[in-house]
Amino acid sequence: MITLLEQIQKYHQKFPTEIAPATCLAFAKSQSQCFDRHCFKDGHFTASAWVVNPSRKLCLLTHHRKISKWLQLGGHVENSRDLLAEAQREVKEESGLDSSPLSLDIFDIDIHQVPANRDEPAHLHYDLRFLLSADEKHPLQRTSESHELRWIHTDDIETFTQEESVLRMVKKHLEYSFGSSRTKMDSTDNP
Repeated sequence: MITLLEQIQKYHQKFPTEIAPATCLAFAKSQSQCFDRHCFKDGHFTASAWVVNPSRKLCLLTHHRKISKWLQLGGHVENSRDLLAEAQREVKEESGLDSSPLSLDIFDIDIHQVPANRDEPAHLHYDLRFLLSADEKHPLQRTSESHELRWIHTDDIETFTQEESVLRMVKKHLEYSFGSSRTKMDSTDNP
């Protein structure tokens, strides 16, 4: 089985211009408690999912209660160091949906600051994201973590969020699913 470090290295080779993979590698090598959600000094790994329907035209987003933004599903590592399994667990917990990986590889990596709240100081999330598929016909089960869950057409995501990391995943998803000629964002990326 491929190790987390090997997964991150493979991702880094595929996306050599992104800064996050090298930072994640250094973090994983230097912090023995990198999976512990109470490791606030250096931060900790989290697992997220870019969930698409079988036609790959719709993406499932949550309007996050604490952050009040439309984001991908995901959260803290709880049961294992298998972050793909953790991403699938998060999808089940946050939406009630069963999901299947479209790839075993890391889909996206993002490092972001989590603001302090009454229970935790500000800290970093080293978020590893995986591309999963779920059936949009199954009913969604919203939890207390979100204001709303919604399947959103990829062409409409920019009307819900301008989060750089979400838009980056839209672009990767469209390139993965339909080829680079399909991406709506290509025209805005290249003046």
